[in-house]
Amino acid sequence: MVGPDNTVHIRNVTLGPEIGSDWIITSGVDPNERVVTEGILKLRDGMQVLPQQAPPETTSPSQAPGRMPKGK
Repeated sequence: MVGPDNTVHIRNVTLGPEIGSDWIITSGVDPNERVVTEGILKLRDGMQVLPQQAPPETTSPSQAPGRMPKGK
């Protein structure tokens, strides 16, 4: 989660079903919170980041051209 001061706060979430290569998060994130979607391996709790809005998806990642289905 990215706070209003652009500080990263790492927290646990509960995962629901997997849809293609995506997971549904069932709890641990509120709808209006900002989350990190790229570069998560470099993050540390309390780190300052420069958030950028992700472009809207026109297709789901599992249906994107050139993407191999899981297990292939």
